[in-house]
Amino acid sequence: MSWYRFTYRIEQGELRIEYGLIVRKKRFIPFDRIQSLDLSEGILQRLFGLVKVKVETAGSGGMGLQDGEAVLTAITKQDAQAIHDYLVSIKKSGQILQGEEEPQSADDLLYKMSVSELLMLSTTSGGVGVVISAVFAFVFQFEEFIPYEQIFDEVEHFVQSGVVFVSVVVFLGFLLAWMLALFGTMLKYANFTVRKVDNDLVITRGLLEKRQFTIPLNRIQAVRISENLIRQPLGYASAYVESAGGSALDQESSKVLILPIVKKRKIPGLLEPHLTEYHFRVNISPASKRACSRYLLKGWLFMLPAIIAAIWFLKPWGYGALILLPVSALWSYLNYKDAGWSLDQGMLTFRYRNVVKNTVYMRKNKVQSFSVKESFFSGKRNWPPSRQLSSLDMAALAAKSLTLRKSMSI
Repeated sequence: MSWYRFTYRIEQGELRIEYGLIVRKKRFIPFDRIQSLDLSEGILQRLFGLVKVKVETAGSGGMGLQDGEAVLTAITKQDAQAIHDYLVSIKKSGQILQGEEEPQSADDLLYKMSVSELLMLSTTSGGVGVVISAVFAFVFQFEEFIPYEQIFDEVEHFVQSGVVFVSVVVFLGFLLAWMLALFGTMLKYANFTVRKVDNDLVITRGLLEKRQFTIPLNRIQAVRISENLIRQPLGYASAYVESAGGSALDQESSKVLILPIVKKRKIPGLLEPHLTEYHFRVNISPASKRACSRYLLKGWLFMLPAIIAAIWFLKPWGYGALILLPVSALWSYLNYKDAGWSLDQGMLTFRYRNVVKNTVYMRKNKVQSFSVKESFFSGKRNWPPSRQLSSLDMAALAAKSLTLRKSMSI
């Protein structure tokens, strides 16, 4: 019965929400504090012509509110549009009071995903691991009822059936997981569109569950370009924006995907006309050659305990773990080659790799803190400061800190 006592209204420039069956609670949100309205339509909500509205304010992230400042779980589309229109009118009237001319309403299409891009996104998303993890998580919910001894006997008999048969079954299992991941990604990102409406980016996506995100341009703290191991050789990348005010518990509200997959060379042409403060054609300075040894040492320090344990407990097969040394060296070298930085036209640019290659662009005035750390081995006492190897920490002025830790010469 709690829904019967849930009311909302617009009154005196505020969105007023009252709820509670026994204890009545009231929440008054001034419209000039509202940063964005995020809309979503689940399957059940679409059947009844309803939408879910999440209200984001500048302080909702700092208070750790996972669902934003307020959530209207099921309201009519007309009411959601009325709240949105009123919010837009408040913003425009605020600009007029500050002496600015009334802005002309503009609606520019920034990006619309094609069918070929949707297929490329689905096939290279790496969602197989998510599907397999979900299956295991579901199975372990019934751990008490699983007859492990019988399963182990069946597995032993299954393995004895032959290497070819086992390989075919494993391949078919991964193929099924890949197809499920592909299907899920296509449903999630179908009809993906990014539009610039006045001073906001409006993102819509989804086939079964339609979602709409609104990101004010003045909340964008950084832009991140990501290239995974499959897309990078093909020349594709994804673009995210780091948005201030999102909840630290809700990563989706602070890290928003604006270009799911696109040719990397096209990103500057797509974003620079609309994100005028950012420049994506920059010359990135690579990490110093002296930093290469630190990358190699760090990789080996993480790998050596596993190799030693394998040799000690799995003789003689454990010696095969020695192959991890050159693999670790190659991976560390790739991390070193991808590390770089740039400071140009008031912009800081950092490039780094863990598994995915990332390039982060941020304005200097959005940086909240900057620190330099150096270890005993990287900062030798007889080196001048300009030649010491250090680790840089950069925190963007956002609801959740954006931290980059890479070794380079400064």
